Formats: sequence, structure tokens, C-alpha cells
Amino acid sequence: MSKAPHTRRSFQCRALFGLGLMLVGVHAQAAPQRLVISAASSLSDAMVEIGQAFERAEPNRRVLFNFAASTLLLNQLERGADIDVLATADVETMDRAQAERLIEPASRTPFAANDLVLITPRTGPTPTRLQDLLQPEFKRLGIGNPATVPAGRYAEQVLAQEGLSDLLRPRWVRAENVRQVLQSVALGEVDAGFVYKTDALRELRRVNTVMTLTQHAPVVYPVAQVRSSKQPFLARQFIAFLQSPFSQAVLKRHGFDTI
Repeated sequence: MSKAPHTRRSFQCRALFGLGLMLVGVHAQAAPQRLVISAASSLSDAMVEIGQAFERAEPNRRVLFNFAASTLLLNQLERGADIDVLATADVETMDRAQAERLIEPASRTPFAANDLVLITPRTGPTPTRLQDLLQPEFKRLGIGNPATVPAGRYAEQVLAQEGLSDLLRPRWVRAENVRQVLQSVALGEVDAGFVYKTDALRELRRVNTVMTLTQHAPVVYPVAQVRSSKQPFLARQFIAFLQSPFSQAVLKRHGFDTI
């Protein structure tokens, strides 16, 4: 009789230990695969929709996005940020990432294209040609910082081609990404601004798209697996998914040109 409590305690301990192992096993099995994607700000709406569909295809996946100007994304990667996939709004930034051996070149591929446009507030003056921006009513011009924002570099190329860069630079209101330019125009904080076609489509009620600009390098979006990715297989799966008919349809619906 004196051994019964000890026996019961031993059985309870073994049962609890077994339950603990079972719970640990379930937790380990349910732990999601985490994929971190750094993408240009102009991709945010389409990418979130594509990421959600990628998660639904396999419940054990979790996609986390980091949106910013392309050069800032590269700077984060250079400083060792935990990133699996890089998607930029220009070829130049991806070229730099490849030159610095930060991406896997074999995984690199273009997946979308865009157009640069000039927009104005709905209630403001409307230029009919770029030279009209020299008029006094266009005191403030929104532009992504050319040092970090591809849309700003494209705009700078356009203005240089027209011989307007030096004349208009004093009027530039530099933004940290193209979405900030869009908001500045929509709120009437600037008199005109350079954004992507896809951005302008988000604010049809508050901005006018005055003209599409072509005097610049093609606006092509490349994507690549980051060399230091902790999820290289999952990263390549996402890159392939970006090129699927579903993702290309999403991009097109958001105003991108597909490749």
C-alpha cells in the first residue's frame, strides 16, 4: 500500500512528459515558414494581394513585406537586414545588388513594367507640355529624391533631355518614395509631381494625369533571391509565383505592364 502514491506520481509524470512532447511536436509542426520580401513602394498594393494568395496556397507560409524606395532597400540589405527576396523599381539598383554579390544571379528575373507620368492636383493649373512647368504658377514640383528613388531618377532623366533640370531644380520638393509624391500632389501641397502610372491610378479623384513621359530608361521591375536568405527554396517559389498567370493578372489590374 505504501508504494501506491509513488506509482501514481510516476504514472502522472510520465503522462505529463508524454503530453509535453506531443505539444512540442504539434508546435514545431505548426511553426510557419517566414518569408521576408523587400519591395519598391510602388509595388505595395499589388504585392500584398499576391502575397496573400501565396500564403493561401500553403497555410504554413507567412509573407512579410518591407516597402521603401529601392535604394533604401539595397542599403538595408548591405547592412545585413534579414531579407529573402528583393524587388526593385529599376534595373540599376538590382545591378548594384548583383555586383555586391547580395543576390543569386540565376534567380534574377524581370516581372513587371511601368510608365512615368506627370500629375497635378484636380483643382490646379494644368501644363500641356513640360516647358509649362517654368511658368510661375508651378512653384513647387514633387519628385522622388533622385539619390534614392528610381522614379526621381527617371524624372531627372526626362528633365535633362528637355534641358529643364537646372531651371526647375530650385522648385523640387524631394520625397523619400514615390507614394509621398503622390500624396503631396493629392493634398495640393505641390503644384505638379512625377509618379508612376500605377500610383496615379490610386488617386483618380484627386489628381489629373497630364502626360506620360518617355524620355528615360524603361521602367522595369526585377526580382531576385537574396544570397543570405534563410528560405532560399521558398524565395524561389515566390519568384516563380510572381510570374504565374494569376500574379501577372493582379499586376495588370493594378496598372502595371506585364513582361
